[in-house]
Parts: sequence; C-alpha cells; structure tokens
Amino acid sequence: MDKVKRFFELKELWKKSSEEERIVIDQELSALMELMNEKELEPLTVSVEYDFERMREEEKDMQKMLTIRQQLEPI
Repeated sequence: MDKVKRFFELKELWKKSSEEERIVIDQELSALMELMNEKELEPLTVSVEYDFERMREEEKDMQKMLTIRQQLEPI
C-alpha cells in the first residue's frame, strides 16, 4: 500500500477514535514514518502542507461566516 495514502487513512482514523485508540494509531503513524525514506517523505510533506493550507482557508471561511452572523444577529 502507498505509505502516503496509509498515513492519511491513519490520520482520519485518529480523528474519529477514542483517546485509547489514538495511542495505538500514534504508534502506527510513528512506525510508518520511520519506515519511509526521503523519497517517500517528500510527497508526504507536500501533502501535509497542502492539508494545513486547506484547513487555514476553512478557518478563514468560518471566521467570515461567524462575523456575518454576529453582524446580522441584532436584525
């Protein structure tokens, strides 16, 4: 299986898991990353950077929505 794909599968699983399950998933993520060579880490880094940029944009959109709601609340 593609290691980058598996990383994101584990990341999504982590978000939906209990605290106890997260410990096991964290260990899997660490083991996976240790097995990755420089060539495999490069696309992972790019993907993670893209993911963070997407989250920052989502946060900006949510902030705008909240501001609009706050402005319209008195109406």
